[in-house]
Amino acid sequence: MKQFNLLLTIIIAGSLFFLSSCGNKQTEKEASQQDSSSNLNETAQLYDFIQKSGDIINSEQAPFLVPAADVWENKSNYLILDIRDTSEYEAGHIDGAILVNPKNLIDYLDKSVNTSAYEKVVIACHTGQTASYYTTLLHLIGHSNVYALKFGMSGWSKKITPNKIVDNISDKYTSILEKTSYTSPKTYDFPQITTNEIGGYSIMLNRAKTIAGEGFDPARIKVDTLMKNPANYYIVNYWPSQHYNKGHLPGAIMFEPKKSFSKDKMLKNLPTDKPIVVYCLSGQTSASVVAYLRVLGYNAQSLSFGASGFMHNFTQSFNDKVFTPSRDIADYELVEGMNPSLKTATTVAGNTSQATDKESKAPPVKKKQKAGGGGGC
Repeated sequence: MKQFNLLLTIIIAGSLFFLSSCGNKQTEKEASQQDSSSNLNETAQLYDFIQKSGDIINSEQAPFLVPAADVWENKSNYLILDIRDTSEYEAGHIDGAILVNPKNLIDYLDKSVNTSAYEKVVIACHTGQTASYYTTLLHLIGHSNVYALKFGMSGWSKKITPNKIVDNISDKYTSILEKTSYTSPKTYDFPQITTNEIGGYSIMLNRAKTIAGEGFDPARIKVDTLMKNPANYYIVNYWPSQHYNKGHLPGAIMFEPKKSFSKDKMLKNLPTDKPIVVYCLSGQTSASVVAYLRVLGYNAQSLSFGASGFMHNFTQSFNDKVFTPSRDIADYELVEGMNPSLKTATTVAGNTSQATDKESKAPPVKKKQKAGGGGGC
């Protein structure tokens, strides 16, 4: 009997140990699964990476513009990349500028150029809007010395015709401007990101390449398209309150530049169930903001030419960042033909209208100059 009781005790003790052990293993497995799920939350990792890398869209330097005068004075020391079409480049470009397809910019800078060797890498487009869009994508993945040529080639030379900014200046909607202040009616969950990448930088790189590969066209909208049915859009007025209170598009909600698009501020007010349209003074700052929002998964578009496209004269009193043709169109020299420079003949980087995939080498680095740039609305 004693032996039976001892055997029963051993069996019960063993069973309790087994059940306890299984319970611990189950708990550890569940915890491991929870940790794994947390680690694979790409949206959280992406926001964490943005915060730790400087929250660039809200930085003082955003939207990373450099004036034409700065480029002119330092063009032999800067790396200049022209992202217009081949025919436009051939008709006239900045001396030394290399033609690059904008969709190839990330790979071009990562594989063909040591950007840290230059004080500035300058991207030139027609108006500064496309360049601002791609410049922001490049900043998001660590190319911190990349700038967009302010007002693009439209501000570089009077010989650039047609001048795409001048041709789109308008006051067509000045009469319908409102002074009523609007606020966001509700908050939303952030769009969920899925790239199957691990780690904040890898996720950001994947998103930046995806958005860059789509081109700028899906990310912009004309004012006439917007005004056909503005209620279909969530309209963001991206300039300070003193300007917003003077007049803005009907229903537009003010987002304060370099503050509002933080995760813990008004970013959560952006809808995920309708398209977002952001407008600024010239379209350059809004293009920068929209690049950032599209990386985060929002259906966002930049209003082409900003306020200059529908209330130009009204905004002339706002500040010195509003495009003024008599002041902002320089008359710097242009180089014609397919060679980046009159002095050197190099192979031009692939463009959408070219059959070649060859890319030119960046020019040798010269003495660095003092950094500058910045600007926006």
